[in-house]
Amino acid sequence: MDVDKVDFLHEPFDCAVLLSQGDFPEEWESTELFAEWLIPVCAPEALSEQPWDLPRLQAAELLHPTPDRRDWRQWLQAMGLAEQVPLKGGQVFDTLELGMVAAARGYGVSMGDLVMVAEDVAQGRLGLPWRSAVTSGCSYYLVWPKARRGQERFQRLRDYLLADLAAMQLPDVERVVDSLR
Repeated sequence: MDVDKVDFLHEPFDCAVLLSQGDFPEEWESTELFAEWLIPVCAPEALSEQPWDLPRLQAAELLHPTPDRRDWRQWLQAMGLAEQVPLKGGQVFDTLELGMVAAARGYGVSMGDLVMVAEDVAQGRLGLPWRSAVTSGCSYYLVWPKARRGQERFQRLRDYLLADLAAMQLPDVERVVDSLR
């Protein structure tokens, strides 16, 4: 699993939000913000056409938010579709966010994160062609060095983010845990 990294000694960051399984150095504070749930996303207009079924997914332009296509691979595997939907072709991006933006603009179907897409789905900027989210086994964490000055600022940021996330209305979807993880 490729996870995010930060080097607080050599990079100009006071804190960071990282995708990880939670294994951080002892000298860091860390708080889990939310678990990653992968879900396909598309332009809202793509929902008004024919229904999304296996043949339509097979014919869709898949957008890959990771160069190794792991997000799609993991979702398809958990849904029992890994052998039926080809992962070749399609645009490749560096981040989930870029894939979601391309999907919203109608370039194809990308993988997104349930929390990250919640507001865009609610506002009609993104659609959910397949209403099943799959856990990736990772979470997003707020991290910062324990020795960094201004600890109370980081704690206020943490409290704000946790309160904001707790108040968030997530789309109503089926949550699938990949039994092979």
